[in-house]
Amino acid sequence: MTPERISEKMSSISHTEYDLPHLNNKEHIIDALTNAKDIWNRDRKMIKQDLNKDKFPAYLVDNADRFKDFIA
Repeated sequence: MTPERISEKMSSISHTEYDLPHLNNKEHIIDALTNAKDIWNRDRKMIKQDLNKDKFPAYLVDNADRFKDFIA
C-alpha cells in the first residue's frame, strides 16, 4: 500500500486526535514503515512475522500474492 493510500485511510478511519498533520504526511508514514514504528507514535514497536500457517490463516498463506499490497 502506498504512503498516499495509507494517508487517505488514516484520514477516513482514525480518531480525530490521530488525524494530525505531523502524523498524517508522506514523510512520517515512510519513516514509520521503514523503521517499524507505530504510525500514530504510540509506545509500540512493530515486528515482522514470517508468513506461515502456524501464525496465520492457511487461506492468507496460500494466497499471499493476492494480499501483497497488505503484507510484506
